[in-house]
Amino acid sequence: MLNGCGSLPWLCVGDFNEVLHASEQFGGVGRSERQMEGFREAVSICGFTDLGFIGLPYTWDNRQEADHNVKVRLDRGLVTTPFLDMFREVKVWHIQNTISDHCGLVVECMEH
Repeated sequence: MLNGCGSLPWLCVGDFNEVLHASEQFGGVGRSERQMEGFREAVSICGFTDLGFIGLPYTWDNRQEADHNVKVRLDRGLVTTPFLDMFREVKVWHIQNTISDHCGLVVECMEH
C-alpha cells in the first residue's frame, strides 16, 4: 500500500476505469455509488490528491451517436503531498486525439 511508503513523492497517472463522482460521466447507465465510494476510499487511503485537468471534461468517449453517446473521466493524475511539495505547480492536460477512444494525458511539472 502506498501509504506505507512514508514521505515518498508519488505521481500516479492513467486509466483508473472508475470515477470519483457521478458528475464525471455523461450519458449511459449511471455508475454504482458503491464502486465510486470504493475508488474514493482507495484514493484517500493512498493519500492521493486529484490534480484536476485542463481541457475536455471527459477522457473516454464511446464515439456513438446521440442518446447512445457516453463520455466519462476515467483517466486522471493523482499525487501525494510530498510530490506537490517538489513542484510549484503541476497541471494535467486532456489531449484529444483521433486514434484512441481515450484522451492522452500530459502532466506538466514546474519546479520551484
